[in-house]
Amino acid sequence: MLSRQSILTTALLVSLVGLTNYLALKDVQSKLQSSPQGLHITGVGEKVQVTQMTPAGNLDYVTSVDQVIRYSDGKDRLFNIHAISYNKDHSPPWHLTAQNGWSYPNNTQLDLWDQVHIWKIGSKKNLKTISYPIDFSSPQLTYYPPQDFATTQGPVQFTEPGTQNITTGIGMRAHPKAGTLQLLSKVNSIYESPPTHSTSPKTSAISIISDHPKPSS
Repeated sequence: MLSRQSILTTALLVSLVGLTNYLALKDVQSKLQSSPQGLHITGVGEKVQVTQMTPAGNLDYVTSVDQVIRYSDGKDRLFNIHAISYNKDHSPPWHLTAQNGWSYPNNTQLDLWDQVHIWKIGSKKNLKTISYPIDFSSPQLTYYPPQDFATTQGPVQFTEPGTQNITTGIGMRAHPKAGTLQLLSKVNSIYESPPTHSTSPKTSAISIISDHPKPSS
């Protein structure tokens, strides 16, 4: 059930697991001039893809990046990230994309920026809705795996494709595994009224808490 999942949970984790351990690295001396001050490049991976299977032999996640540059401090510079996380119940997978990122040693931190986008399509069974589509976007996102903590100070937007439902805010704190998410300021939500003939309750993929709730009408 979507109510037991956070929009960020598996989609974020899929971009973290294994990237620093499975990189196909090769020496590229010609790119030394682009290194951050005081660092040098130890290797580069082009068109890197990491596939992880479950113990049962099913797809767990697939992460691909156009390019990974590893620096002498152990950090990896990521370009054009696309991660797909597959669900145990075989519902549509979560997708995460971002144009740029940094992965820190031992997966202690993941910085993503430039069009951070997390989404999942909906699914139906026997003409009944099983899960609803959800779409999250933000210019920047930082995730700390050891603390299971995701945060951004920038604008965030949640939408449900196919409806007029939209929630926006500035700043976010989330604990993906716990399924908690808090928008920090300027929270605004618009919800489309369900059809009068609808009999099935709507299940949300996330629970949003605001530090600044709207006053009661």
